[in-house]
Amino acid sequence: MSENPSYSWDGLPNPLTSAQSEEAAGLDIREYISVLFKFKWGIISVALLAGLMGLYMAYKAVPIYQSRTTLQIERDSGPMLGDLLRVQIFQFEFYQTQYELIKSWGVSELAAERLDLLDADHLEGQKKLPEDPGFSWRSLIPEFLRLPEPEITPDIRRANLIAGIQSLIRVTPVEKSELTHITIQHKDPEWAARVANT
Repeated sequence: MSENPSYSWDGLPNPLTSAQSEEAAGLDIREYISVLFKFKWGIISVALLAGLMGLYMAYKAVPIYQSRTTLQIERDSGPMLGDLLRVQIFQFEFYQTQYELIKSWGVSELAAERLDLLDADHLEGQKKLPEDPGFSWRSLIPEFLRLPEPEITPDIRRANLIAGIQSLIRVTPVEKSELTHITIQHKDPEWAARVANT
C-alpha cells in the first residue's frame, strides 16, 4: 500500500486529511454570524425575559437588616500547666463552649423573656399568619381531601418563638482576641437591634 495521507496506517480513511484539518481548525466567522441572525428574535426574547424576571425578583425581594453587637468573653485563669498544648486546647474548648452557650435554647428563652414576648397575653394574642393571596398548591386539593389544620397551643407558640429567636443568632469570633460578634438578621431593623442588644 502506498503512502497516502488520506488513509491511516491500517488502511482506513484518515479523518484528518489536510483539507479537513484546515476546515476544522478555522471555522468561518460568517457561519456564526448567520446563525445569530437566524435566531436573533429567539435570543433577544430569552435575554429580555431573563432580564425582566431578574428585575421582578429584585423588586419583590424583602430587605434583610443586620444588627451586630460585640461581646468580650473573659475567662478565669486556666489550669497552670507546663504543657503549652494542653493550655491551648483548654482555651479552644472554653471559647467553643461559650459560643455554643450563646446560641443555646436557654439564652434564646432568656432573650424572649427580657423582650416580654413570653407573657400569656402576648402568646394568646398571636394570630395565625395571613395566607398569601397568591397561588397555592393547597387550593388545588379538594376540601374533603385536605388534612385539618393543627391546633397551635400556647406552649407550641412559645417553643416556636424561642426557636425563631435561636435561629436568628449568628456568633462570629474575632481572631486573636477575646471579642465575639453576635449578629442578628431580620426584615425589621428595630427588632434586629432589640434582639442583638438583649
